[in-house]
Formats: sequence, structure tokens, C-alpha cells
Amino acid sequence: HPASTRQSLDAAPTSPHLPRIFTEIRKAVIQNDPGRSCSSGPCSSSVQCSCPAASDHADLGFTHISGKTRKGDFTIRRISSIKKLRNKLRLLKDSLNRKMHLDLTQVGSWTLSVFRGWCNYHAIPGNSERLQQFRTAFQELWLCVLRRRSQRGRRMTWPKFSSLIKSWLPTPRIMHSYPEVRFDRLHPR
Repeated sequence: HPASTRQSLDAAPTSPHLPRIFTEIRKAVIQNDPGRSCSSGPCSSSVQCSCPAASDHADLGFTHISGKTRKGDFTIRRISSIKKLRNKLRLLKDSLNRKMHLDLTQVGSWTLSVFRGWCNYHAIPGNSERLQQFRTAFQELWLCVLRRRSQRGRRMTWPKFSSLIKSWLPTPRIMHSYPEVRFDRLHPR
């Protein structure tokens, strides 16, 4: 963990090779949102600050965190916002409870479309852990609902349920390329 996000951002190279989004996020963190503040008052770029507002930035359902690559270079890591994940799981729980007594194929196809939609948006490099967390939580919600369907549903065990999971909830994988690759493809030199 760097001593200060601002120090890391100031030391970051500004080159035309970095995607536009990295530069915009760098400027936003350095200039600091007026809505962000810490216990010592509003943060300023000239003061070293250790408040949470200086270490990450949430935007478009992702939390942007300063980090390092395997080579030790500066990078901005993007992971799914935990607030968005929890809200989505809360909505899914309500929807699964409403669909409790529907046929398994109907619920399974709905589950697959919801899961694919989430993965299509959130399957970015460096976010595989959150994708797996979402899948696991979704599985647990669905199993709880199936067990509540009837007395026979209580016999739904993980081995029986795993066959349903294989058909309706695929293993998540990263579907988007790194920002540098997309940027270079769109703007060849």
C-alpha cells in the first residue's frame, strides 16, 4: 500500500500510451471532489492525507484503486463496487422469492440472463474475485429459495444443486480486454 495515493498519482507517468480514463481519474483524485472530506476537513492536493477518500474512487459501479502491476509500475485497479453488489443481491433475493414456485427451467433461464448481464458489464481484468463472489452469493440465494419451496425442497443438497448450477450459472471469466489494448486498437499509431 503506497504511503499516499496522491504521491503515487503524482509519480505516475503521463504519456499518450495511457488510456484517457486513467488520466481523467488521476486528475479527479488530485483535484479532489468537493463532496469528499476527511476528519481534518476538505482534502487538498498539497496536503498528504490518509483518509479513505484519498485511496479510492467509485464511479460507474466500479471502485478505482491505485495499485501496482506485477512489474511494479503504477496502475489503476478497477473492482466492482461492494455497494452495487449488495444492492443487486438484495434485488435478486426479492425476485427469487417471487419466482419461488415457478418451473425450474423458467427460473433457470431468468437466472442465466441476469448472471450474463452482470458478467457482461463487470467482467473486466482484475475483477475475477468479485465475479466469483457474485456467483457464489447468487448460488446460495437460489438454493435457499429452492429449499423453502416445499418439504421435498428441503432435500435439495449441494450435489443435486450443482447439476442445476452447471446448466444455469456458468463459471465467470474475464470478457473485456485491458484498457491499453482497447485504446491502442481504437487509436493506432
